[in-house]
Amino acid sequence: MHTALAETQWNARIAAVAELGDRLGFALAQEFVPLGGGCSIEIDGINHKHRFLCRAFMHIGKVQASQVEEVASDILKLLLVERVLHGKWRKAICFADDSAARLLCSHSICLGAVARATKLEGFVVHLPAEIRSALLREQALARGL
Repeated sequence: MHTALAETQWNARIAAVAELGDRLGFALAQEFVPLGGGCSIEIDGINHKHRFLCRAFMHIGKVQASQVEEVASDILKLLLVERVLHGKWRKAICFADDSAARLLCSHSICLGAVARATKLEGFVVHLPAEIRSALLREQALARGL
């Protein structure tokens, strides 16, 4: 991945998760959840007291096939972490854009069915203007536009 894009997406994830925490009324922290055998999964926002897990998907605009796979991977990670942490957790994907969030409610893509069956939520956050602009600029550069 383009280094500047990765850094911009990282900054956007931090801002998005902070906004989501404000909206939910509790703090969310980044955490690496150990799976055993030296493996771990990064969770962008976790709150143990409220049993909440989220991953952040910071793409703006039309979602490409590889990005659908990225969201699917995030869903699998959340389901695995829920299992490792035992019991029921509220799980969510935090999106920076409405069009990307539609993946979770689509009837034509199996991700929607998985989201409904596992009670996975989708939240769209509104990034600060400067972060959103930087993200759009870096995405365009990465696509060679």
